[in-house]
Amino acid sequence: MAKSLSVHWRGPGEVYNDGLTRYIAPSSSSPESDQASSTDRTLRQAGTAANLFVTIESNTVTAASTITLQDSTVDTSLVVSITASTNGDFEDTSNTATLVAADEIRFEVVTGVGGTSLTIDLVSFEFDSDANMVTLLGCNSGGSTALGASVTTYLPVMGGRNANTTESLREYRIGVGSVTWRDLALRVATNSRSDATTVGSRIEGVNGNQIVSVAANTSDVTTEDTSNTDTISADNDIDWEVITGGGTGSINIEKIWGSLISTASQWFTCIHGNDERINDGLTRFWPIRGEMSIDAVTEDDTDVRAPFAFTAKELIVHQSRNVGSVDATYDFRVNGADGNQSVNLAAVGIGTDTANTDDIVDGDDINFKSSSPVGGTDYDTQYIGFIGEIAAEAATISDYRYRMRFFG
Repeated sequence: MAKSLSVHWRGPGEVYNDGLTRYIAPSSSSPESDQASSTDRTLRQAGTAANLFVTIESNTVTAASTITLQDSTVDTSLVVSITASTNGDFEDTSNTATLVAADEIRFEVVTGVGGTSLTIDLVSFEFDSDANMVTLLGCNSGGSTALGASVTTYLPVMGGRNANTTESLREYRIGVGSVTWRDLALRVATNSRSDATTVGSRIEGVNGNQIVSVAANTSDVTTEDTSNTDTISADNDIDWEVITGGGTGSINIEKIWGSLISTASQWFTCIHGNDERINDGLTRFWPIRGEMSIDAVTEDDTDVRAPFAFTAKELIVHQSRNVGSVDATYDFRVNGADGNQSVNLAAVGIGTDTANTDDIVDGDDINFKSSSPVGGTDYDTQYIGFIGEIAAEAATISDYRYRMRFFG
């Protein structure tokens, strides 16, 4: 079993008017688009998509709406139907979609005709790889990389949105080894640069092996590195680097994708990327994946439905600013209650709970929470993440008899 969970989230409140067709890039936090091809993600590993899950915050559309996984421009059987004028959680737990390497996937949102609009909080799905465990990485970089001459900036491997010239603010720490990083791909929206722009992988502040060069004056294109890979060791910090040359013009890179391949039945997730500032004395919530741009007051808006059993471990938090020594606590949440994992930070730094785990079962709702007592001023959170681990399946009686027969 090589299942992982992928989530699209841009903060509560992405509004879709009635009577429209829009598209969402899977495994990213990019905004919806009316251009289907701009949201296509090319898969480099075969597998099965299942358990499409959608949270609707509000809905005044008076006819049914749908969200469908499309494969190479064709509807799959994985579809969620949203009842007219109804909000809440909707999911497809019956259908699956078989995907092969080089397929291009995206979500199509079709809102019903009548009424006003619906608001989508998040879209998640399960990806069961045919081989090793695959984490589908995705960063929303749109609008933040309209870069000019001789600029070096950094972006997170999950989440988004703003690029930063300080690399440590965009790094994410991978707590275990046995991980291969590969499949760098990016979508260029507009590009008037007179020379090439390079995008590459970074590990521990050093260039990795993956690299893509975007030629001068090439817009509305997707380019990728299908040849090079990086090996990640335990506690490595990773991110993407974007470098422009000394010429003229600017470039806007909308999305950056990649994959983490684990041979240890582990997948990775975090919410990352926009220096989220929280005042003391407040409690806020986030989903387990996406863009850390808008915290939620209502926990239900951030719940992600677990479609399979796994162990959540190594809750990790990067706090980049803390004014007045705010005593901030970050909790892993299960079904509206604090789980076992917790990280406390009263100063700038990275904290990890390596002692506790949470056993998640199919159907649990999971998310993150931060809270603090009154005292101090405020704090900035860069990311919150964890590792999902699936135990090896026990051998069946048939397996045992097979081994006894052929191996004594």
